[in-house]
Amino acid sequence: MKKIILTFLVFILGFGTYHSQELKNNIEFGLLGNLGFLHIGYTRSVFSFSQLSVNTGLKAGYVPSSGDEESKHPENSVPNFAHINLPVEVLWKFHRSTNIGIGASYSKIFVGSSEYGNHPKTNYNRILGEISYGHILSRSDYEESTTWIRIYFTPIMYDDHADDVSNIPVRLVFVYNF
Repeated sequence: MKKIILTFLVFILGFGTYHSQELKNNIEFGLLGNLGFLHIGYTRSVFSFSQLSVNTGLKAGYVPSSGDEESKHPENSVPNFAHINLPVEVLWKFHRSTNIGIGASYSKIFVGSSEYGNHPKTNYNRILGEISYGHILSRSDYEESTTWIRIYFTPIMYDDHADDVSNIPVRLVFVYNF
């Protein structure tokens, strides 16, 4: 698995097919959704032509535990979860300050400590659909950087019963583009 991730990152960083003047790198911070209650990620435009671009990268999310370990019914406790996500998204910039996207992503979900054994496996797989709408919040006059707000609809396409979030298909993301 480590070799696959390393190969994927080298591919992202080394891919040189880029035809427009659009910015390539994105750092994102997200709230809620099927990537965890909080997530951070790095994506990069690996191909861009005219108003279309293909972005891919790596994201990491976190779902906190329920905290029920010390309650009257600790067997109902939910452990914490960590998500590692590999997305691919096609973006269409149909206006200077607005774009829409569609894509898919693969998540590997790791279970944190499960003291009461209520999760039979230590990791799970998930495939998400990705539909997004983005609008620019600010544009720097001095630097070639922008800040975007994006709303994602991320339905679960496949899940092998991680039960980490109650299928929250909407997430809010702030993207710094440089």
